[in-house]
Amino acid sequence: MSETKKIGNRIAEARKRISISQTELAQQLFISPQAVGKWERGESMPDITTFNRLAEILGVDLNYFSDNFQSSVTGTSTSEPLENQSAELSTGRQKKNLVWDMSRMNLVDTDFSGLKNLH
Repeated sequence: MSETKKIGNRIAEARKRISISQTELAQQLFISPQAVGKWERGESMPDITTFNRLAEILGVDLNYFSDNFQSSVTGTSTSEPLENQSAELSTGRQKKNLVWDMSRMNLVDTDFSGLKNLH
């Protein structure tokens, strides 16, 4: 199974776990529902900046999308406002260290143009 297909399956699994539709996920990401459908079918993959927001919305660690993933859910609730989640991270109340191991991913077709906007 291709890496793109595996990531798509994980996106679909996490989305279904929190009971939201592709359309609802797309609205939260400010993209089209068709793009989410393409990700889930393994026809395309989110760009690197979208992965971070996707993980926040789905309530998963960024490593969830990699083959080496151990645990499936972070300690944050997706129904909680992102401002509160950010405050928890900065105050250290959330102990889990969010790390993304991209060493085994093929990112040849990934769009890195948005990296200048990361904080």
